[in-house]
Amino acid sequence: MNTKYVAVLAVCCAFFFLFSAKDIEAKDKAEKAVFAAHTLEAYIQRSLDANPGLKMFKARYQAALERVPQAASLPDPMFQITHFVESVQTRTGPQENVFMLSQRIPWFGKLSSSEQAASAEAQALWHAYQNQQLLLVRKVSLAFFEYGFTGRAITLTRKNLDWLTQLEPIIEEQVKGGGDINPLLRLKVEVGKIADKLESLKQRRIVQSARITEMLALPETTLIEWPRWDVPPVDVVDGRTLVGAIEGNNPELQMLKRKIASGQARQESARLASYPDVTVGINYIQIGDPVVNPATPDAGADPWGVTATITIPLWFDKNEAARAEALAGK
Repeated sequence: MNTKYVAVLAVCCAFFFLFSAKDIEAKDKAEKAVFAAHTLEAYIQRSLDANPGLKMFKARYQAALERVPQAASLPDPMFQITHFVESVQTRTGPQENVFMLSQRIPWFGKLSSSEQAASAEAQALWHAYQNQQLLLVRKVSLAFFEYGFTGRAITLTRKNLDWLTQLEPIIEEQVKGGGDINPLLRLKVEVGKIADKLESLKQRRIVQSARITEMLALPETTLIEWPRWDVPPVDVVDGRTLVGAIEGNNPELQMLKRKIASGQARQESARLASYPDVTVGINYIQIGDPVVNPATPDAGADPWGVTATITIPLWFDKNEAARAEALAGK
């Protein structure tokens, strides 16, 4: 029995060490999968592909796009069944069931106005999505160059500290030879200041790296590598050309234009709310077997008819408030 227990324990330990080794190997691979890009283009592309805030705006646009066909569609038709628990006796026989199919048709222009409003709102969200892309690119670019500046500052500060440290033994020898001690004291104070500055820059790197990691949606918590860049040539742009490009292409201005168009369409929908809607339908009455007067002409025949219903926009205060709301929204 003891031998069996030892064998089972050995097998369990083997499985434990096997899975532990796999976990350690997986963790090592995850730690090695660090964002190793150095260029601004790679930073921007990563942020555009993975930033969760940008994905949220894209999802909002896609949701608004799906509302356009909904706004342009007719209301669902209605099918009604009436069953007579106690049949109504008529000349041709007892009425047993009534079937009714109806469709509400909004007044002319109501559906098109709703569609235009939903379409303009979706276009506004598309331009809002583009605007968020530009804002994210600007934010990532600023963080990229600030992070690179911190790297350059750390390099230069470390060099200055090394130079001052190399001077320290020389001045100490001069003091030992009878020289003034004040230069040595000033040097030690300066070395302490630069060492503190170096530590402050290292802490700044940690904060900036965490901020960039968040914008790029990186799962790693380690420091990302220093960026590299080349200064591109500056193109001179004419002021009028720049203003024209802003008016024609700026996504925030385009978003506002689409919102104005959506407000105009909603204003038209509010105006048309004062007009009635029409509902058309077909009635079919199922007649049972005639018992009272079986010889009556058309006995047992099922009649059918056409119905029309019109809404009465009687509540003028409600319609006036809807028009005022649409105007204020625009």
